[in-house]
Amino acid sequence: MFISTICKNGRKIAVIIKLKLSELYGYQASPKEGKNCAAYLTESGYVGEFVICSEPTQLGIGLQAKGVLQMDITLKGKSAHASKPWEGENAILRALYLYERLLELPFAQESTDFFQKPSINLSKIHGGDVYNKVPDSCVLSMDIRFLPTQNKDEILKQIKSITDCNIAINLYGDPVMNTIDNPYIQKLLPIIKQKALIEDVHVFGQHGFADTRYFSRFGIPAIEFGPSGDHWHGNDEYVVLDSVETYKDILVDFGVGFRG
Repeated sequence: MFISTICKNGRKIAVIIKLKLSELYGYQASPKEGKNCAAYLTESGYVGEFVICSEPTQLGIGLQAKGVLQMDITLKGKSAHASKPWEGENAILRALYLYERLLELPFAQESTDFFQKPSINLSKIHGGDVYNKVPDSCVLSMDIRFLPTQNKDEILKQIKSITDCNIAINLYGDPVMNTIDNPYIQKLLPIIKQKALIEDVHVFGQHGFADTRYFSRFGIPAIEFGPSGDHWHGNDEYVVLDSVETYKDILVDFGVGFRG
């Protein structure tokens, strides 16, 4: 079993939690030949039976996470002078129309107990080069965070049903699917309640994704669990120090519970 904290910009591998247990380890890992740290670890066989990724979860459990599908869709039109747009076909308008239709596809309406719907973001749109010309090309850049119950192939099939334009996939990441009855999670829950002095642990689904996805692709249960704070990656980012101490106590008790 691994309790993993993956450092994306670290240079060294270091044990951050060391107990006299063969089951419990904590690692920082450095990038290897451009690979993500967690990706490198899992591809090297360091998977374990259960993984806790130390993400800021307010001492709650991120049980599931959406997958990610980032793509560029290139639409073609017909150029014409701006004074006579009816003589051309505006590729930017085609792109906007496609985006509106995409939002109405069946996959975009689905939901689960943890997620109201997928996240579909129009990230970038690039088309046209001068004011006095009807644009004949436009690239629509989409970021789709799909539900753990969905899959990439079905999403692409639905998108291709409304367009014959070129679709280039730039990034794909698997979703994370765990169930609350997992024995490791069931062992962790009462420890959180005891140490955090709470009656109920907030169990939720993450709209983004973390290093859990690198483990879950190998069928390893992986959750996000970490201290409290706010404004992650922002200028006002902070962590509640007391929660870090509580978090440490939770991990130690969780690990000690496996002592034979």
